[in-house]
Amino acid sequence: MAQPLARSLIAAALLAAPLLALAAPDDAPTPLRRLEVQLDGRTLPEPLDVFQTDYQVLLPLAAVSRLLGLDIRVQTASGRAAGTLPGSGEPFCLDLTESSVRVGERRLSFEPRLAQAIGDDIYVSTQLLARWLNLELAVDLPHWQLRLHARDVLAAALPLPAPPQPTGPRRIDETNLLVLEVMLDGQIVSDSFSAYQDGTQTLLPLGELSRLLMLAVQVRPDRGSADGQLPHERAFALNLAESLVSVGGREQRFEPRLASVVGDDIYVSKQLLTRWLPLDLQVDLATLKLKVVPREKLPLQERLERERLAAALAGLQPAERPNYPYTPSSPGLIGVPSIDQSFGADARYGRNSRQYKSAYTAYLTSDLLGMEGSAYVLKTQDKTTPDLRVTLARNDPDAGLLGPLRARSVTLGNLALPSVRNVMQGSARGNGVAVSNRPLDAPNSFDRHSLRGDLPPGWDVTLYYNDQLLAYQSSRADGQYAFDDLPLSFGANEFRLVFHGPLGQLRVEKQSFLLDQASVKPGEVFYTLASQVADDGSVRSVAQADIGIAKKLTGKLGLVRRPRLVGGVAADSLDYGQLGLLAYLDSMILSSQLMTMRGGGALGELGLKTRLGGFALDLLHTQRQGSFINDQFADVAGGVRQRDELHLQGGVRLGGLPRLVLDVSALRNALDQGPSNVQLGLRTSIMFWGTALSNSLRWQRSGDYTSTDGALQV
Repeated sequence: MAQPLARSLIAAALLAAPLLALAAPDDAPTPLRRLEVQLDGRTLPEPLDVFQTDYQVLLPLAAVSRLLGLDIRVQTASGRAAGTLPGSGEPFCLDLTESSVRVGERRLSFEPRLAQAIGDDIYVSTQLLARWLNLELAVDLPHWQLRLHARDVLAAALPLPAPPQPTGPRRIDETNLLVLEVMLDGQIVSDSFSAYQDGTQTLLPLGELSRLLMLAVQVRPDRGSADGQLPHERAFALNLAESLVSVGGREQRFEPRLASVVGDDIYVSKQLLTRWLPLDLQVDLATLKLKVVPREKLPLQERLERERLAAALAGLQPAERPNYPYTPSSPGLIGVPSIDQSFGADARYGRNSRQYKSAYTAYLTSDLLGMEGSAYVLKTQDKTTPDLRVTLARNDPDAGLLGPLRARSVTLGNLALPSVRNVMQGSARGNGVAVSNRPLDAPNSFDRHSLRGDLPPGWDVTLYYNDQLLAYQSSRADGQYAFDDLPLSFGANEFRLVFHGPLGQLRVEKQSFLLDQASVKPGEVFYTLASQVADDGSVRSVAQADIGIAKKLTGKLGLVRRPRLVGGVAADSLDYGQLGLLAYLDSMILSSQLMTMRGGGALGELGLKTRLGGFALDLLHTQRQGSFINDQFADVAGGVRQRDELHLQGGVRLGGLPRLVLDVSALRNALDQGPSNVQLGLRTSIMFWGTALSNSLRWQRSGDYTSTDGALQV
């Protein structure tokens, strides 16, 4: 029977592959109003026809070439364009059928939607044109203008336009702040490098970057200028008021929005810095890293080489990092609150009815009573009293809270209890207290982790696990997001939360866990004590401890009290006891656990986590005895007596394609009554041009009944 099932699953996966390829949206370009053209400050008499696809503006290649005097011939019938670029004499060849362009000896690929034959011309996105033809251009849709400026050789043949009027400093939304880790030759140069995401542009501080890389460039934010020397004695001068930069005696103009004064530095777009400085900059928002790739040796590289040579000659190791004095940071008695508030109104008119809705939300944070205070208020039109959630918390990574308890985190007020495997799912929020000495960057439990936090109105969050698109949530009435009971595998577990705000804000948070390095040291104890009273008056309490028995052996103890749920309503209380053992071997983790319930019933579990090549393998066997009441199996009719699970997750690379993530799962339930049921699942995920594609297939059999379903996420 297994072979037919496997063949069915493989066939379904093969059928899903073309669905992924066909899932691209319809990008038919739409015509825009004709744009007035300004070439190097001179307004031309003839406007240009332009089109738009998504957020890209497409310009006619032949018309732009004529304006600039370029020898480029366009053939729309064959979807080709060819010619010679001035100055360098490099050949230029564009082929729409292959979605590629050749400039000199370089062959580049592009997305088909960014260059299309429309009418008697080939329309190309502004980004591609600027890159291929060495142009500076900007589209000002509010004023229906296209501003063109030819760089390098082209600029020499055209009169220098009049300098633009100085503009005042531009304010940048602080919510778009990024804190990047700067890498050079595989070494971390800085782990707290400030940057800003402004739409599609990443703005980097010129002064701080010059200091890190030891470039002789001095920034004067009060004057809106910078000057100095680049390697090989090339003079550098920047003038924000005139939107002008001089590199090695050659002047270039740029769009004012791409460079501005922020605080005590001048922030410049990554594209401009790459053009001005002898280096390439690669920003990865997923990992919050900035990789510096020099095109020629930088002063910092030369200094590091001299230090390594001196250390080798002296027979010494490089100097260790300075031991800076520790300065504790403690919340004050009371502070000025930071308030994020919003108001929304909705009016709907029908043929026989009218409906009005309004809602006000406020999220406040401040120091209060020596703790970190937060409050969330929601007032809607249909409620006489507002919903209020208040929490006081204190975190100390050095375990200096509550004296002998040596706690790392203390929480009072509104909170949610963590889930307990096989006993209690993550609780709804209620009022209570929680104390723990577990490391702040540790998962909630051995093989499960929950991600919860605040999500203001209008925001949404997308969850990725090991570069696999996993889930999405939009803002809720309670101002929270929750991804509960996420499974952890042997090896690296990378969670990435990508937040998008209503005004284009972008924020990325990462959490990483290595299960094979999570054993507790001998004699060490990590505990969690928490109790909560829910809104319906029911009480939930959890006491758990992980005890280091030996170097590779960890014991687990736990007590849990939760209400019995009858039709979703809390009834009498249930008490549970937990006893477990974890063995951290060199290439695997073995786990065993026994849960007992007061009044009868027990649940036993055996598990194995390891790796097979580039794949993480999880095996789990669970068996129930007696009348053990369990939240986890409540969705299976008849009651589960025995469950076997297999989970295989990893990635492969096929030629030059991006990494393909495969997630295979199999589950078998043996029930108290009726036939057993089987479930097989396959999830494939891949990243194409910044877009995450995830396709899931699931096959189920219960007795003689079988079903297949799937889901595609983009």
